[in-house]
Amino acid sequence: MPSNHDSTKFNEGRVTVIPVNRLRGNLCLPGDKSISHRAAMIASIAHGESALENFSTAQDCAATLDCLRALGVRVEQDGSTVTVLGRSFGLQKPAQILNAQNSGTTMRLLSGILAGQPFETTITGDDSLRSRPMLRVAEPLRLMGSEVELEPNGGAPLRIKVTAHYALWNINCESPARRSNLRCCLQDWRQTESRQSRNQHQRAITQSVC
Repeated sequence: MPSNHDSTKFNEGRVTVIPVNRLRGNLCLPGDKSISHRAAMIASIAHGESALENFSTAQDCAATLDCLRALGVRVEQDGSTVTVLGRSFGLQKPAQILNAQNSGTTMRLLSGILAGQPFETTITGDDSLRSRPMLRVAEPLRLMGSEVELEPNGGAPLRIKVTAHYALWNINCESPARRSNLRCCLQDWRQTESRQSRNQHQRAITQSVC
């Protein structure tokens, strides 16, 4: 709030904001959507319970939580805090097609985790998401030994098939552009691949600014 006088005036539907010397009060920022996606996915394949505070209320992040629940992950939400019980021993095959809704981050990042699972999965989204390019995620996963099928337009749904040897291998991947989703997709695979070697309790907490 302003320090000495009202800085906002209303007149016949018009709002006038008058500069002040300083602001004073409390400010609570919403949870970061990018961090929330990644924290939930990492927690889902970790060992033990993770508490994610100030979790984003964005619908895209809700789509990620719905997909994780469909994969057998126990997810509980109390206000802005999300509790995830990790399945370090492996996710379970979903009973139906995963729906990323309009979240490209959900689809691209989760593909890296699904590529390392011993079951086939299909993940789709709404009309807008199905029109977006997914080849830049599918190609590196194919080079690593995963079988990923796309629609003729190079978009979703993605059909990720189990490999004959149930394992992927490392590659050197050079992207023509800086793609955080691609990098995280491949990192999510590494998290999945190494989860059996982790035996300590892991707790992932997103930064709370409140």
